[in-house]
Amino acid sequence: MLRAAVFVLALSPAIVVAGDLETQLTEHAAVDWSRAEVRARGSAPADLRAPSPAVARTKALRQAVEQARGRLAAAIVRLPRANGSRVEKLDQRALAQILDSAAVVDRSFGSDGSAMVNLAIGTEAVRAALEGPLAPGKSKVATIWVDARGLDLEPAVGVVVSAGGVRYQGPTVFYSSETATRKDRRIARGKSARRTTGRMLVSGSVELDGIDESELRAAASGSPLLVFLIKKARTSR
Repeated sequence: MLRAAVFVLALSPAIVVAGDLETQLTEHAAVDWSRAEVRARGSAPADLRAPSPAVARTKALRQAVEQARGRLAAAIVRLPRANGSRVEKLDQRALAQILDSAAVVDRSFGSDGSAMVNLAIGTEAVRAALEGPLAPGKSKVATIWVDARGLDLEPAVGVVVSAGGVRYQGPTVFYSSETATRKDRRIARGKSARRTTGRMLVSGSVELDGIDESELRAAASGSPLLVFLIKKARTSR
């Protein structure tokens, strides 16, 4: 199988549309498939014995991040995989590596020094941990855009595209609205994008229509972003 290099999808809310396809994983964590990220909330009360609100904030922030990190860990193992299973068998070392890539994407403080944070990791970090480190390359194709609305494809980690005997999986986003994708600047347009249709779905692998083996092999060498346009999915697992 052709595999992409580890690809970190930007987390900035300015470049993606939130909430087009979102799955609640736990009470405090969800995966936004259009952002390609898992987010978890954490909070901590103020230390009323702290000498000042500033000192209280520092301690509360650290505790809130640790709580969010634990909630992220619980959410990651609930992520659905393309083969129908979950990520639950991820070993602790790999899970720790994924969590080390987590970033605080939002934080707020109470006047007393209490803290609340949102911690996020990219779904590509999870896919890469499951499949191993991948070699980078170059290609003229930056995006493979797959219209999969005719298939029963739901968002998952590790969806594969195939053409003949060539298979590729890499950084992936899912949308149920083509209009929403136009606001996502990660998605290449024009000659840098290859649009196609999924004609068959078998065990998490989407067979592409109109792309042959040589074309997919050439495109995959540059670790293109996979964009799946799908039917509206379930919002909880």
